[in-house]
Amino acid sequence: MDSTARQSPAVQAASVAAVLVPVLIGIVCVASSSATLAYSIDDTFYYTRIAEHIAAGHGSTYDGMEATNGYHPLWQGVLAVLALVTGAGGLKLGSLALGFSGLLTAAGTGALLTAPGIWRGRAAGAALAFFATFYGGKLLINGLESAAAFLFCALFVRLLVAADVAPERRSAADDGRRGDDVRQRGPLAALIALAALLPLARIECVALTPLLVLFAAENSGGRPARDRVFAAAAFAGVSALSLGAWFIASYALTGAAFPVSGAIKIPGPSVVGGVVALLWLALAALVTRRTLQRDGNAAMSAGQRRIRRAGAAIFVWYLLVAAANALLRGRLLPEFWYGAPAVAAVILLAGSGTPATPGRRAMAAAAIALLVALSWAHRLRPRSLGAERAAVAFGHIIADQLPADARIAGWDVGIVAAASGRQISQLGGLVHSLRYKEECVDTGELARCLAEDGIDWIVQYIPCDAARLSERYEVAGLGAWNVVIAETASWQSARSLRAGRYAFTALHRGGAGPSLESVVREGTLCQSGP
Repeated sequence: MDSTARQSPAVQAASVAAVLVPVLIGIVCVASSSATLAYSIDDTFYYTRIAEHIAAGHGSTYDGMEATNGYHPLWQGVLAVLALVTGAGGLKLGSLALGFSGLLTAAGTGALLTAPGIWRGRAAGAALAFFATFYGGKLLINGLESAAAFLFCALFVRLLVAADVAPERRSAADDGRRGDDVRQRGPLAALIALAALLPLARIECVALTPLLVLFAAENSGGRPARDRVFAAAAFAGVSALSLGAWFIASYALTGAAFPVSGAIKIPGPSVVGGVVALLWLALAALVTRRTLQRDGNAAMSAGQRRIRRAGAAIFVWYLLVAAANALLRGRLLPEFWYGAPAVAAVILLAGSGTPATPGRRAMAAAAIALLVALSWAHRLRPRSLGAERAAVAFGHIIADQLPADARIAGWDVGIVAAASGRQISQLGGLVHSLRYKEECVDTGELARCLAEDGIDWIVQYIPCDAARLSERYEVAGLGAWNVVIAETASWQSARSLRAGRYAFTALHRGGAGPSLESVVREGTLCQSGP
């Protein structure tokens, strides 16, 4: 049963629930600081701090000293407007970002569930199951650009499967379809606008719209496949022009065209990464071939074929992103939030299939219920939020105990900076400047840069069982810095079954207290400080 047919009460209820669950998650995040910490990540508060500076007229900067372009521009602009309108900042602005993410996720889900040809019951069930699983919901509702990328992807698919964007060759005497041409202009204009917005929502999406057109554009009336290729190339040009315009604007504003958050993650190609990239590309080719073969399934309607093709296109796009990450960064998988548009693929592929047998439905329901229960069992353990709560507490300590004129820096400082209200430079480089990357990180002269920039405090969490200084602390010359504050905490990460002990540490250049190198060597870090 597709989305245009009469729906049963159960399907209607599932569809409403699938749209409402993201909204409810967003509302809970706005109302609860614990939910804010659970669904956000440290990078969420890089976005919000930059938004605060833009709203205050300070420009595109994270620490108030260096201009940065380390973000995806559309979401950064949305948060800047949100900060300007509400006057919120710090952790509160992070809560509002999560609430808005919930609204965008709900809108994107609604767009997919009303796509012509989709099997709404299956699609709504898949969406509901995905959002009910904690980490599934967090994939989109995290205060990053994920929800915006998902929404624009969903809207593009919704319009694409209902429109005809591939040009058809016909004689000048054929005037009977001029009315159809006029009716197509609205959807076509909207598709072009979305093709321009998608790469601004997430840069890797520059390749998504041409893939969707290539896979899922209408191919009826005997028109050749090369017309779809032509249409895909046209949409690729729109996305590329939009992204190029942002690069030019970024260069004018910050002195860097390509985002520093991406540049600093790319060490360059490697042999192992190249091998992994080839495996991802082979899988993408296999998915493409299987998708084309399934077009011959007589049990599927034309609408379901286009829905399946759209889902496959998004999946292939994700595999290409994974291949690029493997080649350029040596990573087996991209980061968690890179897969946000792929959530649309899950919903679309679920909504393009034929009805399952009662036995298979029961097995699927049992597996989903188990996954939901396990994800929440882990998340609701007090220690699973230990890192975030400790970061907030440490931020308050910094606000109270560090001098007002302290120049502070650290690596993982998003939540700490938001909670403290202090300006803290991010040494990882994600939201720093191109100058910092080229002169400090690439050259290995971080210690010199810290001295030249007047940084006299470093705030960072360090494992209590560290046997030696990590490489980045050695490069920064932090071994001789003094441990002034060391607040211990325990938490369990999402990737670990055991809790670890850490010290949130404030190091001062030339201050009172033991050196970092000595306390790490002697194993007394978690007994240091006042």
